[in-house]
Amino acid sequence: MTPSFTTKRKRRYSYYITHHHGLQAGGPPAARIAAHGLENAVTGRIAKLLDDPSAIAALLPDREAADLARALAQAACITDGLQHTSSRYATVRALVRRVTLGSDAFRMEIERAALLKALAMSPADHASDEPIFLTTHAIRIRQHKDVRLIIGRADGKSAGARNEPLVRLLAEARQTYDDSLAMPHLSVAEIARATGRCRKRLTKLIRIATLAPDIVERCLAGTQPATLGTAALFRIDQPIDWNEQRRLLQMI
Repeated sequence: MTPSFTTKRKRRYSYYITHHHGLQAGGPPAARIAAHGLENAVTGRIAKLLDDPSAIAALLPDREAADLARALAQAACITDGLQHTSSRYATVRALVRRVTLGSDAFRMEIERAALLKALAMSPADHASDEPIFLTTHAIRIRQHKDVRLIIGRADGKSAGARNEPLVRLLAEARQTYDDSLAMPHLSVAEIARATGRCRKRLTKLIRIATLAPDIVERCLAGTQPATLGTAALFRIDQPIDWNEQRRLLQMI
């Protein structure tokens, strides 16, 4: 894939898109994935590696404790630098050989020698030069012509990163529900006209507002099923019964 961008209302949106040279007859279709989500996933996975003392120790077998302490301190500095755009991209360019997107995960290849250099360590004699492979569970959800990457766990649940559009939808649904209760003498169509909303959307928002509290809490915490997003909530025929909702949304 290759970097690209579009501009809408003077705002720039960055993507990675399938390069036309990579398209093959009978192969995967062309895709466009938001750069922000993918880049955050990559830097997050690097940070997780650097925050793992056992993983750092495995890179430095038969080293003195002082060497390991220096490497861990350097790893913490690199992790802090990942919070800043300039050092983040420099770190990714130096360490990452390739990122491969699969249907349910993405895999990174880390240059072992480059990582040791970043940790201010030299490779040991006869040390392996094989890349370090890091795999992260993720689900690709197609939204119109775009693909959204949702980082999850092996059990299909999100990994704690909130889906902000989903949270905003839940807030809108709650506000719509409260507005409707304040106008009990009006029909749904009349409430829609009074609030300037589409009648079909208003009806769906009221239904979404009846989600079980524990489902809403998981959405706020970012631990809902990875496939549960705004499009899914609008698409499903959501029951009123909370137990039925949990079964339908795989929350049990």
